[in-house]
Amino acid sequence: MNKEMIHYYFFKNLINSLPNNIISELSLSDDKIFYYANIMSIDKYYSIFSLRRDKVKILSKIKENFNQFYTNLLINISENKNINNLIFAYSFLAYNMLEEYIGNYVNTFKPYKLNYYEALNMIDLYFYKKIFPNQKKPNIRRDFKDLSYDYKVDKLMHSAVVKSINQTGVTPYFYRCNKKRNLFYKHYNKFYIKPFIYLIDIFRKNKRNKAYYYKNKIDENLLNNSHQEFIVSDIKYNYSIDELIEYLIKEMIPTCEMINNYLADGNDKEIRIYFNIPDEKEM
Repeated sequence: MNKEMIHYYFFKNLINSLPNNIISELSLSDDKIFYYANIMSIDKYYSIFSLRRDKVKILSKIKENFNQFYTNLLINISENKNINNLIFAYSFLAYNMLEEYIGNYVNTFKPYKLNYYEALNMIDLYFYKKIFPNQKKPNIRRDFKDLSYDYKVDKLMHSAVVKSINQTGVTPYFYRCNKKRNLFYKHYNKFYIKPFIYLIDIFRKNKRNKAYYYKNKIDENLLNNSHQEFIVSDIKYNYSIDELIEYLIKEMIPTCEMINNYLADGNDKEIRIYFNIPDEKEM
């Protein structure tokens, strides 16, 4: 599924590792955690089953202006405080952190015969099997039954998107992506869907056509259990994929606590430093 289970596994374990004072009132289902963990990559479903290209690219614009978007999102959450909104705020930072590392990791260890998306899918299958060891065949629709569109999340994001990138049409964009994703999950194991998607993406010369479906096996080199080195931001690491997830969780916890402190007392000093926001910037 092209890194959806990696992000879910990482985010769920991050939540479970947070201090009790943060998550004591948490009431999120696994379905909602999956939804939050993958909201930053839901745009890949915008054009699935269709030759229509994504010309709106709201998520691409958010990523390009992330600090500005995220500070505006925190303002919205500070005005609508509850634990579920707080966890939603964490999901964006968790997604960004994992993306920063996983790209270099995959490019370092992927076999020559595989493209990037195929290698990433093998790692995703590895985490799927860790989460659902008794399932013989992946079926996201079976495993996460309620992935309906979250209008509460939409409300939090809408004004942050408008303020940050001056973009309208937030609700129809995300609603379309979510609807297409759920449609894909529903038909995932149907014999007619795979060749149909392949033909559309081949016509568009899109390498993602090999990214929607899991392969039947996992190349052990992608797990890096031999602890070979890879580089992220000029720093060398030799973690296996499981150790990398554990490392990133430890790195994320202080950031989550920083956000929690800001929402609790309104002191934005640490936030401004972390996101490189000038003193005159009001939060």
